[in-house]
Amino acid sequence: MQAGLAAGDPGAVRPQTRWTGSKAPRCRIGIARPHRTCRGSDGAAFLDRWLGGNVQLNQALLDVIPCLGVERVYLASDQGSRRGAYVEQLYQGQRWLDGAFLSHRVSHRKPDPRYFDHILRTVDRAPTECLFVDDNAACVAAATAVGTAGIQFVDALSLTSELAARGLPL
Repeated sequence: MQAGLAAGDPGAVRPQTRWTGSKAPRCRIGIARPHRTCRGSDGAAFLDRWLGGNVQLNQALLDVIPCLGVERVYLASDQGSRRGAYVEQLYQGQRWLDGAFLSHRVSHRKPDPRYFDHILRTVDRAPTECLFVDDNAACVAAATAVGTAGIQFVDALSLTSELAARGLPL
């Protein structure tokens, strides 16, 4: 997501096309009309709804992460600048978090292989030294395609079982 609203977000504006000109249309003018979820909302209420709409911390997962026997942990998320700042604020104070790779900063989104290549270059690790966990199967498949190990997240208990099966100390 680039800075601003993405089409899939509840607060996204949907363009309406209006044709101008006397004969064949030569120019389209996009006119933004508010999406149904932001009608009747002031700016602050709309932002709160858009930012917090589906961003919730998974406390069971957060309790597991500090117990993992790993060197570093990074957040990898497809977020625009505003929503990314909100997500980073939610994770602020988590001592186990070493950084965040938000798509608006990386300039690529998961599952694009360039997203994962950027992360591997930045953390200066070979793909075989890394493990990628995500709830989206396509993103896990893309990460494994560049050589990292991958686990599709279902819940914290399944994750700890999968990590233990791979020999990762818990």
